[in-house]
Order: sequence, then structure tokens, then C-alpha cells
Amino acid sequence: MKRCLIFAWILAAVALNVRADDDIATTFTYADANATTVEVAGEFTGWKTVPLAKDASGNWTKTLYLKPGQYGYKIVVNGDWKFDPKNPARKVVNDIENSAVTVGNAPAPAATGDNSVTFTFTDAKAKSVHVAGEFNRWLDNVDGKVSGNNDWQMQNDGAGNWKLSKTLPPGRYKFKYVVDGGDHWSQDPNLPGSPDGNSIIEVKGAATATPVTGGTAFTYADPKAKAVFVAGQFNNWNGTANPMKKDDAGIWSATIPLKPGKQPYKFVVDGDWRLDPTNPDSADDGSGNMNSIKTVAP
Repeated sequence: MKRCLIFAWILAAVALNVRADDDIATTFTYADANATTVEVAGEFTGWKTVPLAKDASGNWTKTLYLKPGQYGYKIVVNGDWKFDPKNPARKVVNDIENSAVTVGNAPAPAATGDNSVTFTFTDAKAKSVHVAGEFNRWLDNVDGKVSGNNDWQMQNDGAGNWKLSKTLPPGRYKFKYVVDGGDHWSQDPNLPGSPDGNSIIEVKGAATATPVTGGTAFTYADPKAKAVFVAGQFNNWNGTANPMKKDDAGIWSATIPLKPGKQPYKFVVDGDWRLDPTNPDSADDGSGNMNSIKTVAP
């Protein structure tokens, strides 16, 4: 039985290199002179890994003959599954975000930019911090320890403030911060927690607001803030769709056309989602999160 399985895999690997009339040569490349092994895996291989060949300059390549279409894939470096660093296009397969390659005349999948999420964490003593969650298979950790996964490593501003921006498919995800490779895992103190001890982040879709006549004013006071946005049901909770402008007194303001009725919203202050401190009207969204409510007259 074992021999049959091995033989079947050999046949599958050979089939990838046999060119049919409608197959198109597609070359995958990766540059890393220090890597021991580099492979590619995707929908076109049934997510089995296919090795790339290394040249004298440390460039790894593999040409496969693929049928026209759009495929999700990843580059596997020393066993670590990574996005293709030269390809910004993404495709979600089985709720996992992957790099995306378009073969032939199929329309290219857009680089994800509508669902931007910024993770922030403060730990002045940490040497490294990663983000691990349902969106990245918890970094495939072994007994809580992680290695590599540079795509999910946060950047330190030098004062212990760690930050990482990512684009994720819309959804509700559990996650944690992995400090020093798994020395300990920490929750996000600014986001709601789940009963099992993880933090929860909700990723909303792109803005779909319908313009109406008139406008509703929003104001927020914070002279030290670097960027403030208004997000709500009116823009499908897009955290960057409606920026506010700051005056000399540190008052941020924006006027947004809204439909009549109760409009839930929040301010996004340097990536931190906050209630309107001057508005006592708020409501639970049904998921344990509170939103400010602006009532717009007809």
C-alpha cells in the first residue's frame, strides 16, 4: 500500500511537468541564498509541495505547466509556509489567505487592500512579537513555540510599541500575541476576549455607503493623535474610509452624508477603535461590543 501511495505521488509530480495544448508555462521564483529548501504548494498541486531548484546566485526557480485560471499558493522555505514576497495578489482558500497567481487570460485577483487591520501591542522588554490566530493557523506552533514566520512578526518603534498591518478576509477571528518566540502568549488589552482566553478581532468588508443629501458632523478631541477616522454601519465598518481633519486646537472633524435613523459608529484613533466620549448614546452590537449611536433626523 505504501508503495502505491509513493507511486501515485510520483505520477502527480510528473503530470505537473507534462504540457497539454492549453497548459501555460508558469515560473515561480524565490531569492534566499541561505535557504536549505524552497518549495511551492498551491491549488494546482493539491497543496503538495514541489521543490524549486537553486542556482549559484541563491535564486530558486520552478516552472510548472498550468491550465488557465486563478490559483492560491504559498512558498515553503525550510518548511515554513510564506506569502510570495514579490506578489501582492491574494486569494482565500478554505478561509486561509494565500498568494495568488493568474494563468492565462483569467482576470487577476486584486491585491487585498480593502480589509486592512493594524495590530498594536506594547512590551518594552520583548525581543520579538508575532501575531498568531485563526487567520494564519496559529503560526503552526509546536507546544506554543514558533520560529520563522517573518510575515507575521511585528515591528518595534524602539520604545516597545509593536505594530503590524495586514489585510484579512472579512470575519471574526481569535488571536494572540506571541512574545519572544513563545516565551508567553498575550491578549490584546484593547479588544474583547473570548471564553477560551484569546482576543477577538472583527474584520469588516469594503465601504458600501450610499450618498444622501446633507451631512452629519462628527468631532473628536485629541491633539496628540496622528490619524483619526470614523467607521460605522454607514461605511460597512471600514476603518480608513472616512478620515477626519484636525484643526489648530487638536479637534478632529468630519461631515458624512448619512441616511435617517440610528447609525452605530466608532472613532479609529491611531488604529485603536474607541467610543465617542461625548456621546452617551450607545448600544451592544449583539456580539458583546459596544458602539456609539448617532440618530439622524429625516
